[in-house]
Amino acid sequence: MIPRFHPRQLFALLVLALASALVAVACGGDGGGNNGAGGSLDDIAAHTRESRRFTPQMTPQERARLIASWEKAVERSLGWAI
Repeated sequence: MIPRFHPRQLFALLVLALASALVAVACGGDGGGNNGAGGSLDDIAAHTRESRRFTPQMTPQERARLIASWEKAVERSLGWAI
């Protein structure tokens, strides 16, 4: 039987696998059990590539308005019971 994961579970598993691979590279490992000491962010960067880059388009005024709205909502929710 093949397990069927909820999308959030699958995402969490993929993040865990990626984090494990990055830690192995940062520690100087080659993925084959050869986990040497050392490594750097440059080593990690050499093994990754950028597929796209996020550039924020929001103005500072819009950001401030949204943050104020968020803070107001949080303030209103402080008395709620869980």
